Amino acid sequence: MKAIILAGGNGSRLKRHNGEVNGLPKPMLKLGEMPLLELIIKQLAKHGFNDIIISTGYKSEVIEEYFKNKNIEGTKISFSKQEPLLGTVGPISIIPNLNEDFLVMHGDILTDLDFSKLINFHKQNKGILTLAVQQLRLPHIGIIRTENDLVKEYSERASKSYLDSMSIFVSKLEVLKYLKRGEFLDLDKFINLLAENNERVLAYKSEDFFMDIEHDRDYEKAKEMFLINKEKFL
Repeated sequence: MKAIILAGGNGSRLKRHNGEVNGLPKPMLKLGEMPLLELIIKQLAKHGFNDIIISTGYKSEVIEEYFKNKNIEGTKISFSKQEPLLGTVGPISIIPNLNEDFLVMHGDILTDLDFSKLINFHKQNKGILTLAVQQLRLPHIGIIRTENDLVKEYSERASKSYLDSMSIFVSKLEVLKYLKRGEFLDLDKFINLLAENNERVLAYKSEDFFMDIEHDRDYEKAKEMFLINKEKFL
């Protein structure tokens, strides 16, 4: 199975660490001695992913230069550049030679998700797409409504108790019929499009560690978490 890592953003909400300061795309910010993106590739390789596509955008040359000759656990690494940026699902539409089921994840998250369990759940429950989610209890804009493990709605509404996306999903190749090449598309609209067409969209409810690195405080906390618990993430 292929894995697509979305690494196109510029990290503009990281005021002290964003690309304008240090010339790095957000996924290339370091946790210890390695970029976050390298950690993610090592995690995926551990779970059997050996064909990884990095979807780039901002400072794409920095990512390509770092990984083009790098051998990480025997993985094949290739690149697909977004021009312009295409959202959180749109980049899939321009991936070349996408000919099998695939996993998609953001390149700016820290997690110890068991990818093998996610894939097994996806296969056993025969969904067209399986979204990794967590039950959180914080005021937030965004809610995923489910019935049993089926996703019925993904909307931007305030909620104090809700299922939140972990920015990771596994998908069958059939979803490509809902995509238009080069068209901007975000995950919430895509999930709702599939649900409206009576496609079987599943929610994999995880209790694994997950952190979305959006702000400076998130990055500082992620560095601290990684250094304290390296064996948890590697």
